[in-house]
Amino acid sequence: MKRAHEYDAARGHGFISSQKEGSELFAKIDPEAPLIVLLTAWQYSHHIAPSLAKHKGPVLLLANFDGTWPGLVGMLCMAGSLTSLGVEYSRLWSQTFEDDFFKSGLATWLKDGKLSHDTSYLQDVAANHALLQTPAGQAGQQVGEYILKNKAILGLFDTFCMGMMNGYFPVKALTDIGMPLESLSQSALLVEMEKVPQSLREDCLKFYEDRGMTFMFGSDDATELTREQVLEQCAMMIAMARFTTRFGLSAVGVQYQQGLKDSCAASDFAEGAIGSTERFPIPDEDGSIIWEASPSLASTKWIWAPPFRRP
Repeated sequence: MKRAHEYDAARGHGFISSQKEGSELFAKIDPEAPLIVLLTAWQYSHHIAPSLAKHKGPVLLLANFDGTWPGLVGMLCMAGSLTSLGVEYSRLWSQTFEDDFFKSGLATWLKDGKLSHDTSYLQDVAANHALLQTPAGQAGQQVGEYILKNKAILGLFDTFCMGMMNGYFPVKALTDIGMPLESLSQSALLVEMEKVPQSLREDCLKFYEDRGMTFMFGSDDATELTREQVLEQCAMMIAMARFTTRFGLSAVGVQYQQGLKDSCAASDFAEGAIGSTERFPIPDEDGSIIWEASPSLASTKWIWAPPFRRP
């Protein structure tokens, strides 16, 4: 076993931090070497996926199965990216790395250069399958037919701004299922947020506080959640709703980690509140209520991070 890249004492971690860094790293690796990609946390797949696509040796994605360090989530992100690029790879995971499943899986990969898992429990569902004859199946078919005919437009602010290959669905695939993408600009979202007056932001926050939501506010907006940040998140939610109405969207997502983190508070509260069963009634700019106090769309959460602003 040979580690391909070392811990960086100056940065305090050993992560590959950019696509350029990943490319330079892979240029030094034997393209025929068996390669284990160890994933112990969330990561940006595009840092190494293009290089893995050109690697000729067998590739194993290896992840820990632990809620504290969610490597399995990161591995699924990488797997989705490699699948979209047509790259062959194997997957393996463990909580302790002492179990027979892990040991036998690793031994198989080391011996054969590939590892597959049992998928015999999966089955195709034909149009006349018994599941589709149930009330739930019939309702599902009706929804599917409605979407194909009328479309369910998905709004996404700055598609691919985080470099998440697995999070970028091909246009044809979305079109085929009646769920086309409406690409929106995050700069436009910031402009729309600025149009939300302070009084409306205060009304929005009060709505949630009156209903028992508790915010643990601090004073340092670089390390703590501040009241001003949540007020800004209220403005974001209102702006998102106005975009949804304007473009006729069925869902909306904000890729904020690499898109908005230097400009405004993160979208955690905005995305959670906009899809809540008890939501602040959202007005348009003229004061007319465009969204009542219940959700009419599903808000898509792309990635989680603590709310923060640039210091």
